[in-house]
Amino acid sequence: MNNNNTLTINNLLIGARRDNVIQSYFAAVAENHLRYLEGDVKATQEYIFKNQKEDAQNIINLLYKNNCRVVSIQKKTKVGADGLMIELATRLSTHSDDEFVINPANVRILTGMSNVGWEKDMIDKAPSCFKDKIFHHGKLQRSDLSNMNNSLIIIDEIDTGDKEFQVLHNTLKEAGVLDVKHMEEHNNRFVFISATMIKELYDLYKWGELHKLYKMTIPPSYIGHIDFLNKNIIKEFYPVNNKDASEKWVQEDILDYYKEPCMCINCNIEKNPLKNNFRVHIVRVGKNVNVVQNACISKGVLFRNHTSTDRLSEDEINEFFIEPLKNHIVLGVKGFFRRANLIPNRWKLRVGATHELCTLKIDNNVQIQGLVGRMTGYWRDIIEGDHKTGPYRTSINAVEEYEKIFNDPFGINTYQTAGFNKRKGKVSTNINNVFTKTYKKLGRSVFTKNY
Repeated sequence: MNNNNTLTINNLLIGARRDNVIQSYFAAVAENHLRYLEGDVKATQEYIFKNQKEDAQNIINLLYKNNCRVVSIQKKTKVGADGLMIELATRLSTHSDDEFVINPANVRILTGMSNVGWEKDMIDKAPSCFKDKIFHHGKLQRSDLSNMNNSLIIIDEIDTGDKEFQVLHNTLKEAGVLDVKHMEEHNNRFVFISATMIKELYDLYKWGELHKLYKMTIPPSYIGHIDFLNKNIIKEFYPVNNKDASEKWVQEDILDYYKEPCMCINCNIEKNPLKNNFRVHIVRVGKNVNVVQNACISKGVLFRNHTSTDRLSEDEINEFFIEPLKNHIVLGVKGFFRRANLIPNRWKLRVGATHELCTLKIDNNVQIQGLVGRMTGYWRDIIEGDHKTGPYRTSINAVEEYEKIFNDPFGINTYQTAGFNKRKGKVSTNINNVFTKTYKKLGRSVFTKNY
């Protein structure tokens, strides 16, 4: 077989792969539209929104037009990373340049989180050609990274907890894919995503021109932490670890705050002032679970555990958020409703007060990604339509520090999370991860900033 025939067959193969991805993508668009019309709360009005498509194209351009191998994406919580990841994989697998386009079989969408829900939601949403390319923490060993060539590796929630993150790092390290020479020789590209990617940026920026930072577009319809704070929906948290404090929270944030019904058009179309305003309230619990439960009982409020050892079924949760309520319900949660977990807008209408676990040493990432982070998203019009929600109790200081460092990651500001402490611009860290080891191999000549 001569070179011309080989070239023709290869071009035909690339074209067939493009066609398969395109067909899979539009089938997923049609399925999402059907689910949305049928009332599936996890289906969205658009499969991929305009801002996600524009961001995806901008990121592709960084990889295509620049000598760039790694793009780190900063976003706000619930701004739409799932759609962005799918759009990135689709556009890179259907790119018009045969020398740049990747084989869809070489796409990987990974996370260091132990989050089966994240994996299931991503697989349910993704086009069929990518469904078997999605792996959460517990299945990373099946991701088959060792022989990756001409690939796109997307890692969601890159800053996840140290123990879980170490498994992800070990997987990448064992595959050798984060070695710069390996990246270039095997033509691999990486995209890292998180709403709280702070300490990682200090390592990634030292990769010089190999790395670019991109911030996801925040549309006007999005409402986030700083908006909740400005609207007095976010309030300072406090320990609910004794009888008085727990009863205070139940009385003030639930019974007193929701004494009158919400009269917004979403909650009360009939404008009936006698209509009850029962809500689902969420509190993060630990050893204080019995104290909070007893406070609810004493105040006549229902309490339900939703933990790994006492987990509510999907039908029970749907009933709380969809069926009419006959009383206030407090959900005591531990591992649930953390980063990457979705509270659909229809459910958000039913949520009243939330209370994050108050700790002596505050981890800003944990507070931002917790219950308040789950309540952010595309429902500004509802909040500004006088819908009653909150109070969302968390660390106000964490929210203020997060907003400053998101806007200016390398500025003279303050932030603290596991393994990372920044005080007025001065950084101390005890993290020695794969990124650190990789940039050390590059030599100091590629450093773009002094920290």
